[in-house]
Amino acid sequence: MDRRHPPKPKKMKGVSFNQSQVRVAESASAHKSDHPIFCLRYLVNGYDLEKCDKEQAHFFVKKLANMAQLSWTALLLGDHKSGLGFEPLPKDQIKAPLPAIVTKDITSMQVIRFKRDYRIIGFRSDDTYRITHIELDRSAYDHG
Repeated sequence: MDRRHPPKPKKMKGVSFNQSQVRVAESASAHKSDHPIFCLRYLVNGYDLEKCDKEQAHFFVKKLANMAQLSWTALLLGDHKSGLGFEPLPKDQIKAPLPAIVTKDITSMQVIRFKRDYRIIGFRSDDTYRITHIELDRSAYDHG
């Protein structure tokens, strides 16, 4: 694979992505970084990009692009209600199905807010934030 030209993202109906907006890990041996890498591989069916309309997908990608510019420290210390950080969520409070990658040793997930009422649910593994759910309808967990 030519390292100067990363692979193009998968096209979605009516949605286009700017290559500079999505941070892609070039290899599994990428060096440690204080900036997050976002993984969409483990998205649960029904809580994935296929459920997003064009506007929702745009805000999702924009949120990840903005967060990729921040350090893990800034994200962990950020105010989740303002959209600049993570909200902890005990795994047992999630009502939606969980992918197999969420093993018994993972007891807490993190929630990212985007565009007011939408949520991204996932967990951190080394430098990677593994996204498991894109919640658009407040059905993945009890919002209290």
